[in-house]
Amino acid sequence: MTPRPRRRVLRAALITAFVAAACYGMYRALGDSAGGVTAFLSRGDAPAVLAGAAALDLVGLTLGMAAWRSLLSGLGHPLGPGPTMRVYGAAMLGKYLPGPFWSGLASVHTGRASGVPAARMLAAYALNSALVLLTAGVVGLAAAPAVTDHSAVVLALGLVVLGVLLHRPRLVLRLAETIARVLRRPPPRTPLTESLLRRSIVVQIVSWAVGGLHLVLIVAAVDGPPDVHTALLCVGGFSLASAAGMLVLVVPDGAGVREVVLTLALAPVLTTEQTVTVVVVSRMACTLAEVSGSLAGLGTAALLARARPRPAREGADRPAPESPDRPVPESPDCPPPESPDRPWPESTDCPAPESSDRPAARPSAPSEV
Repeated sequence: MTPRPRRRVLRAALITAFVAAACYGMYRALGDSAGGVTAFLSRGDAPAVLAGAAALDLVGLTLGMAAWRSLLSGLGHPLGPGPTMRVYGAAMLGKYLPGPFWSGLASVHTGRASGVPAARMLAAYALNSALVLLTAGVVGLAAAPAVTDHSAVVLALGLVVLGVLLHRPRLVLRLAETIARVLRRPPPRTPLTESLLRRSIVVQIVSWAVGGLHLVLIVAAVDGPPDVHTALLCVGGFSLASAAGMLVLVVPDGAGVREVVLTLALAPVLTTEQTVTVVVVSRMACTLAEVSGSLAGLGTAALLARARPRPAREGADRPAPESPDRPVPESPDCPPPESPDRPWPESTDCPAPESSDRPAARPSAPSEV
């Protein structure tokens, strides 16, 4: 077996083992607290809570899509609403495939169909990944008041990091270059302005905050209205858990890793049964938001593409080229070929009529010796 197939077999084995371990861990956790999950899902308000949490997460995803679109526009390839939803929706669904880089490959394929070169799509993928990871770390510091006695120091540190990131937004480019090296791609050479990077950073931070509110809603349904510390813990824990799941590329959508980090984040304020219930319902809400939102985006993009008038084909209004059998255009001094009064021309200025009654050629005069 050659080295490349051997690496593929080893990678497949590692992915299978990791997914099996994550599923087993979740099974054991549910086995001890399945009663809480079942009791919550059997409540009359469970569908409303699940739908509300999915809607909040979908709003956060939409803001994240806006930040990604801004980066792609800065790279010189602005996309309309239809292509944006098609590319982002395909990339979102690609997260649920086992194995690394499916999301990036899906965005490259759909982006190329929208006229964006593969190199630019990969640069946007690396830039967006760097943006998501950096902002997730900043928002994750909001969880400090619930997990440490030095919450003021940690929050101040978070504000300092945010200030540095806004003051030197090109740190996103440095991390993007590292991600490109991991992907074995050339680093993105981009003309992005600092104002555009700052705007993308702010939009992505708001995306994390709004997306984390879905966890606040679920915690309120399970344990009653949370205080400010618990709400900050939900927002910060959700961003850190999502970033951790994003870093583990071998499992679909970070399954298992995201839940472990979220469980550790919520453990200080909830019981074990409540924590497992919140984590499971959060996964259900996020999956519902991502899958339904991606499918709705792809469907909307298809409808917009169908409703848009197609441009005329190049050269459609031009006259058809003259075929060899087509009569040669007549000059003003030449009568039409079908005219009976047209004499046989003595010169080649007028073309001969295409007729079977054409007179025989004149015999040439004998040359004088």
